[in-house]
Amino acid sequence: MPADSAVVTPNGGLAVPTDLGVVYRAPGRTKWQRVGGLPAVAVLQLKLSPEGRTLYAATHGRGIHTIKVRDLG
Repeated sequence: MPADSAVVTPNGGLAVPTDLGVVYRAPGRTKWQRVGGLPAVAVLQLKLSPEGRTLYAATHGRGIHTIKVRDLG
């Protein structure tokens, strides 16, 4: 699945915006999981808040969603 960017979370995990939402891989793991409860919509940009506690996912046509970093797998 194409992705144009990635965000490294404070705990070393990797969050990637895709055409079907946000996927996340926890540190030391090999499997990816969809996170954030977003609908299957293209996420065009993913940003980490300055304090590192929140991910902001800008979608195509569905606004900006927030994902708490502590809730990631």
